[in-house]
Amino acid sequence: MKINQFQKYISIALGTFSVANAYFPIEIKNESGISDENTFVVIKALNQFDEDCFMELNKQTGEGVCLSASNDFNSFDASYSLAELPKNNGNILLKLPQVSSGRIYFSYKHPMDLPIDFNSGKIIDADGFKPRDSNYYTLYDKIEFTYNDLGTWMNPTAVDNFGLPIRVEQPTSAVYQKTGFSLTRNYILNNIQSLIEQDNGNTTDEWQKLFLNYQSDNGVNTILRFMSPGKAMVQNIPNTDPFDETFFTNSILYGNNGKSYIDEIWDYYQTHTLKIDISEITHTPRGTSICTGQVDSETNNFIFTCDNGENVAIPKQTSSLPFFAGAVGDFDAQNGTAKAVIVRELSAATVVGLLPAPSNAVLSRYYFEEHKDVYYQNNTPTAQHYDLYGKALHGFGANQLTYTFAYDDALAQDGTLHDPGTPGKATITLVNINKACNALPDVFDQDNHQYTCLLYTSDAADDLLC
Repeated sequence: MKINQFQKYISIALGTFSVANAYFPIEIKNESGISDENTFVVIKALNQFDEDCFMELNKQTGEGVCLSASNDFNSFDASYSLAELPKNNGNILLKLPQVSSGRIYFSYKHPMDLPIDFNSGKIIDADGFKPRDSNYYTLYDKIEFTYNDLGTWMNPTAVDNFGLPIRVEQPTSAVYQKTGFSLTRNYILNNIQSLIEQDNGNTTDEWQKLFLNYQSDNGVNTILRFMSPGKAMVQNIPNTDPFDETFFTNSILYGNNGKSYIDEIWDYYQTHTLKIDISEITHTPRGTSICTGQVDSETNNFIFTCDNGENVAIPKQTSSLPFFAGAVGDFDAQNGTAKAVIVRELSAATVVGLLPAPSNAVLSRYYFEEHKDVYYQNNTPTAQHYDLYGKALHGFGANQLTYTFAYDDALAQDGTLHDPGTPGKATITLVNINKACNALPDVFDQDNHQYTCLLYTSDAADDLLC
């Protein structure tokens, strides 16, 4: 989840973290079917100095203090089973202080292992695609939140992957009051698989790679998680099958009439223009500050000329990663610049299949809101050119939204809860997982925090979590 960088820095300057004895109340309902003793929570965030910290929770009051990550305080020290935490009317009640870029991880059977890079002081998040990650065989997921003087922001996130159904509610939120999933894990995964199998074109096998499976010795299969394509495009990770990073750029495997999707976009804009609204960074009324772009046939650069005097050149991409993963490579840009807005709108429109757009179109959140009914539709006769991962996870209705892509907020489909006042209570519900965990190995030895990869027999696995 992102908050506007201008708002962030202004709020810090005004004393974002200065409100004494103010807490964000968060209730946790465990309806997963997994016992409180086997359900774990760990919270990481940035403190008032933009340092990574772990949340220490008072087991009597539920109040949190975010302590800098160190040898003396790490993810294991900050991990709690729900059985350890105080309850109010049968549910866990936490009181969190002001922090930014917070993540609340939930996991079953084992606490999360979030190591610290002591060179940078950064907490390393779990990598759901890497088999060598000590969390790989653990069922887990997370939500994101920020709390400062401008209010609270909170959302479930599947930008990395979908692992568990989590529901978030906050009656005092301004736009959405409910977000996340209320359906069981099995139902969600079965529907995603059906959608992919029914997909038109020849791309089904590629999207199937996003299901990471574990198979027990007796042949029982468990889906560990459904990866986002941006996170699954990483090359050179042992024992993985990466998503093809040329999905938008390979004219032979995924093209239409000899052209890739990026070929079609770049060719179209040699003779047409694309307009992008950058009024948010010029702080002018909507539509009054525009960048106009056209592809230069000699350099193959998409060149944008902006009303604020900036000129931005976007080279034609050979990899799809910048479109799916956000600010990487040529799409990396400093916040608050025209380029940052251009690459956001360009990649957002690409992953939902809205490009090429008519010449009179001006890409902005308002344009996306007006065209949500045509997201994720075949935009060429024979090819599926959009993010099927996003289509699948956004297919459960407008009241079950989650981030699936870094710029889902620009696409008006992120479902972020925002309370602009003194924060009202948010309720996080861990939804039933239908005992989807009966075939998991035990890869984590809590005695010495080592990655041990000990396989259970099928008899033992039946009672491993449920």
